[in-house]
Amino acid sequence: MTLDRRITEMIRDAAIRLDGSGRVCLTTWERQGQIAMVDLGVGAGREMSSWVRGFDPAWGRFSPGIVNLAALAEHTASTGYSVLDLGPGEESYKARFADGWRGVERTLLFGRNLRPFHTPAQLLPLEQRDLLVERVQGWRARVTRRGGGVNGDGGPLLPPR
Repeated sequence: MTLDRRITEMIRDAAIRLDGSGRVCLTTWERQGQIAMVDLGVGAGREMSSWVRGFDPAWGRFSPGIVNLAALAEHTASTGYSVLDLGPGEESYKARFADGWRGVERTLLFGRNLRPFHTPAQLLPLEQRDLLVERVQGWRARVTRRGGGVNGDGGPLLPPR
């Protein structure tokens, strides 16, 4: 995942504001003066959540993610948190540290007469979004070949409201 400038600034701001509170943990694995792996954990209540992970692939053969996650797990336990949330997904490395799985729920909230900043389709898993895009592009191509209307009459695709 590539982080855009706004997300990077939000993470930086959160880390600065939470510094010293015991609610943020930045673990790094360094080799030969270079950062090979970094994890940012943020705590709330009794849970520590792994927010952002990143590593240098040049060090991949040393499994820096496993080493660093072990350090984050040790920190989580030693500071009184009872859960380390590794985020969504069923990657095999998570099973090494997990004693259970929880479901992930998403909720979309927006005010009356306001449109959300994204479409519900953007909340779909990547594979389903790609399939949806392919289908819509196929529909567009068929409609365009017919002259722009459902019946090839050049009329609107949707009935007027």
